[in-house]
Amino acid sequence: MTWLAHLIKFDGSLIIFRYPEVTRAFLTRAEAIGNEEERRDVRVSLYSSCGPGSRSFSNGVLNKEDDYVESEAVKATEIHANDLVLGPFYRWIAEVEQRERAMLRMHYEADMVSLE
Repeated sequence: MTWLAHLIKFDGSLIIFRYPEVTRAFLTRAEAIGNEEERRDVRVSLYSSCGPGSRSFSNGVLNKEDDYVESEAVKATEIHANDLVLGPFYRWIAEVEQRERAMLRMHYEADMVSLE
């Protein structure tokens, strides 16, 4: 089932946010037929289908043109806050984006300290 998520994966894709019914269909189907590993794989595939194919950074900060997935996830979380399928999924994406941003910033700062 995760191979289907590749159909909506392209650079800059926001399909999982713009078409929540598509996202719901993937998540609901994965819940109905898959085990925990399959459900996780579908969530990860959907998440990796959105946003830029690669990201660029300047001074440890994500470049503006690549920095939109977290804000889209936060908006979707607010819109679907009471939705038991979409709400947790969009919230998870926002949290992953926030953790990744913090981790990359921490690595950048450590690299800068090591250069001194």
